[in-house]
Amino acid sequence: MEVPGARYPRIHLTMDNSFASKRWTAPSDWARIIRDLGISCIEASADTEADPFYCGPEVMAEWVDEVRAASQASGVEVVNLFTGYTTYRTLGLAHPDARVRRRVAEDWLGVAARAAGRLRAGLGFYLHAFPERALQDAAVYARTKDGLYDTLAEVARRSAEAGCKATMVEQMYSPHQIPWTIAGTQEYLVEVTRRAGAAAYVAIDAGHQTGQHRFLRPSPEAVVHALETGAAAPYLGSDSAYTLFEEAGPTRRPSAFARR
Repeated sequence: MEVPGARYPRIHLTMDNSFASKRWTAPSDWARIIRDLGISCIEASADTEADPFYCGPEVMAEWVDEVRAASQASGVEVVNLFTGYTTYRTLGLAHPDARVRRRVAEDWLGVAARAAGRLRAGLGFYLHAFPERALQDAAVYARTKDGLYDTLAEVARRSAEAGCKATMVEQMYSPHQIPWTIAGTQEYLVEVTRRAGAAAYVAIDAGHQTGQHRFLRPSPEAVVHALETGAAAPYLGSDSAYTLFEEAGPTRRPSAFARR
C-alpha cells in the first residue's frame, strides 16, 4: 500500500556484462545478448575491453560512441561503468607511493569517469587495499586511511564534475579492504562526502558477507577459554596479538588465522 507523499526507490533489474569478457567484447554483441534476456539496464565491466590502462583515452572515447550506438539499436542502457578483476590485484589508491596513487586516480578513474559522464552513467570501483604493515601498526593504519579518504574524495569530486550520476565504492569483506563493516561504511560515506563536497555512495555485494563472521572481535571469555584449554587462538587480528597469546600459554595448535 502506497502512502501519499512518500518517496519510494525505483528498483531495476540490471546485468553485469563481465560474462562477456574475451568472448562478446564489442558493445553491439553484449548489448544484443543482454537485450535478448529481457534486461534493459547494464553494468559495464572494464574487463570487456574497456580498461583505461589497456585501451587509453582515445580508444575509450571511441568505445563510448560504440556503446551509444549499441544502446540506440538494442534499447538497452549502460547505467554504471565498473572496474573489473584486473584492478582488484593492486594497492591502487592506498599505495604507499604517491606516484602510483596519482596514476590510478587520474589515468584510470579519471578516464573512466569521463566515459561514464558521457554515458550519463554512474562510476563504480574498488581500487585500493592496505598492505600488511599498515594492519600491524595503528598509526600507519590511521595515516593510510586518512590519506585514502582524501584521495577518494578527490575522485568523487572530479567524477561529479565529469557528469557521473554517482560515484560508488564497493563494500568489501576483510580488514585490509575498507569499508568492510557497517560502522566503517558509515564513516566512509560521511567522511568522503564531507571532504568531496559531493555525494559518495557504496555498492553492496551481498556475497561479501559470507565470510565476515570469521573476522569478528573475540570476546574476552573466548580468549581465556582458548588459553586455558590449549585450543587454537580465535581471530586476533595483528601479529603482535598472536604473539602475546602464544607467550601467555603452553604450546598449542596453531591458529587457523595466525600470521595471515
